[in-house]
Amino acid sequence: GTVLPYLLVIIAMKSISASQASVIAMSEPVFSGILAWSILSEHLTLAQLCGGFLVLTGIFIAEKSKPTKIAQIQG
Repeated sequence: GTVLPYLLVIIAMKSISASQASVIAMSEPVFSGILAWSILSEHLTLAQLCGGFLVLTGIFIAEKSKPTKIAQIQG
């Protein structure tokens, strides 16, 4: 079902930022594929491997391009 994962994300968002939660959500299909391959001996297609690589590359770029300092809001 989807109720338990949804509730866990809501609970986790109390501890992490929304951007961190979105990175975790983006990586979920990749890790699901890895678990299916390792536990269930599923065969991954070239398209799935390329898609996983693109997702992980996007996560890396998003995390690397974060500003190092938070700007102060004046007002």
